[in-house]
Amino acid sequence: MLIKWRGFSSLLGNVWLRRRNGCLQCVASQIQNFSCSGELRKDDHRKPDEISEENRILWAMEACKTSKKRIPDEKLQVRVIEVAKQISKFIRTNPDWEEKLSENFPGVNFGNPAVYKEVLRSETDVRLSLRFYYWLRNHNSLSLDPALSNMVFSRLVKADAAHAAMKFLGDTGFDPKPQNLELYARCLCKTAFLDDALSVIQRLRRTGYSVPRSTWNFALSCSIAAGRGDVLSKLQEEMVESGVETEMATIGCNMQALCHQKDTVKAYEVLRQVMKAGHLPDNIFMNRLISALCRCGDFEKVSEVLQHMIMMGRKPDIYTYKVIIHGLCKQGRTYEGFMIFNELKRRGYHPETVMYTLMIHALCNEGNIGDAKELWSEMISKAVPRDGHTYNAMLDGLWKNGLIDEAEKHYKEMIERGYGDTLIVYNTMITGLCLNGNVEEAHRRFMEMNVKGITPNYITYSVMINGYVHLGNTKQAVRLLNECANKRINLSTSTLVQLITKLSEDEHVEEAIRIWEFLSDNRLDLPHLCLQPIICKLSKQEKFEPAIHYLCLMINNGLRPRQALSELAQALSTADKFDCAFFIQSYMLKIGFLLDDNAANKNKCGEIALEQ
Repeated sequence: MLIKWRGFSSLLGNVWLRRRNGCLQCVASQIQNFSCSGELRKDDHRKPDEISEENRILWAMEACKTSKKRIPDEKLQVRVIEVAKQISKFIRTNPDWEEKLSENFPGVNFGNPAVYKEVLRSETDVRLSLRFYYWLRNHNSLSLDPALSNMVFSRLVKADAAHAAMKFLGDTGFDPKPQNLELYARCLCKTAFLDDALSVIQRLRRTGYSVPRSTWNFALSCSIAAGRGDVLSKLQEEMVESGVETEMATIGCNMQALCHQKDTVKAYEVLRQVMKAGHLPDNIFMNRLISALCRCGDFEKVSEVLQHMIMMGRKPDIYTYKVIIHGLCKQGRTYEGFMIFNELKRRGYHPETVMYTLMIHALCNEGNIGDAKELWSEMISKAVPRDGHTYNAMLDGLWKNGLIDEAEKHYKEMIERGYGDTLIVYNTMITGLCLNGNVEEAHRRFMEMNVKGITPNYITYSVMINGYVHLGNTKQAVRLLNECANKRINLSTSTLVQLITKLSEDEHVEEAIRIWEFLSDNRLDLPHLCLQPIICKLSKQEKFEPAIHYLCLMINNGLRPRQALSELAQALSTADKFDCAFFIQSYMLKIGFLLDDNAANKNKCGEIALEQ
């Protein structure tokens, strides 16, 4: 089909005048009246009135593009955009649009790049864009151009749709642009597909594409966050091979990853190599290394790191010292932490609320309530803000040190300042009351929590149960335990062991067994260590069958209960069941337990009896 330039220009002018005058007559009728051969398309056998306006415009555009003479087609392009918007709207508003699209837009050549590109530009929904792409491929039975595939693929990776992007690559088999592959690698890193991201980066390197340093650092950071040291190492090897200059941020990421993996030896070695080259990571990464060294208790290396920082002109900040003080207190070296704290104040540092709270809490745990009180007064005199954590640390110290009257007075002040009605404070109060033997008052506070809408947690229940166990009130302890089971609250191992042990000692071994069976049937996380006191009591009662049953449960779960084995063997020997006793004692020797003299003598007597 050929259309003459002069006539087509006049046609466009006529159309433009009609639109300016507000007379939106059918553009297709103008195109119909102008044709070299008397018809628009030789392959279309429909009558002129059966051809839609949109298709005539699109056919005209095709004719313009095949013509050797370039004509101004801005007006037609505007109309194509309008048609694309109509198609896009139809796709958004019809869930089963795949079946109706061709019927509602008859004769539209969807294989025309001008059409499908405008439809995709109009469609903002990534999922609908992908569906349109697959529909287009199936509808036209052709291999779509790479530009369209790259357009859809880039949309998927920008939306972090990693699964969809993987499937798209597998279905189409096209080769994305390197820039889109780089975006794909970042998308995979975000969604934790780190092995696939590494493969994509390696693919980019094979094509000669220079991966930017920002992408390398992003992949390293994601590997650190996911705890994937193996991927981190491979990424660093790829960086070195690609010739990317390593910057301090990358080195810091490496140190952070090693600290996260608790490999402080390698992290420190990396720091030494960097310092030999005259560099030093910023304080953020240095503080993380110091924190990791403190957790390992390697304060000798902590001191060396501080010396290196000072020698290289990197002054440790207040956060650096806070990390060191916290590490010392955690390792039970509160006195040294307190000395550093006081030295900081002497040098002109101004510790904030967190550091004061940390120091007060550590001193109270060490029983040094006097220095803790001085720090509290110092905060008041220096107008250092005291938050709920500071108040609670002081309250905990007063209770632990038996200063009941001061603790009650302090608690009233907390209520006045709005710090009293929290779960942490109630747990502190209940723990302090139980430690000082006032379990009834603790129970009153426990009931008060329900009135105030504060839900007790496993700590609250554990403290209350332990309090009743120490009082010998196993009935109340069992009642609270049943309440925990109904609420699906898992108690600590020590609490359950103490309760079951107390029940067994008080000749309530049946109740202890009932508790075990009940919690096991409800699939709660009940430690098998609780069975040891039950086995010991059953052995003394010469109920060997259930004792052996529970012993097998412990052994099958990887436990080696020496006390239960020893007492069961001793009870079997006393009951003249020497064969069973000999079997258990042989097992004890096999796993490395030495028999005491009493058990060995009974074992010898058993052997003599068996010989006789």
